[in-house]
Amino acid sequence: ELIADQKTGYLVKEKDAAGILDRLNFVLKNHKKTLQVCLNARFVIEKRFNVKNTAAQVERLYDCLLRAVEMESAVR
Repeated sequence: ELIADQKTGYLVKEKDAAGILDRLNFVLKNHKKTLQVCLNARFVIEKRFNVKNTAAQVERLYDCLLRAVEMESAVR
């Protein structure tokens, strides 16, 4: 998952109003912890979704598909 509870964000169960209120109060009262969570989240996003990594993944996928098409053509 993209969000790891209390490491890169805060998770609350769906339709849990009390849980949302609890997390919001925690964020408002714990500035240092919240700042660290924000920094952790930014690091994960930058590492996972930077342009170079994404381009490399697309290139690998394209090469794999191209090889599959070439192999299929050779079989015919």
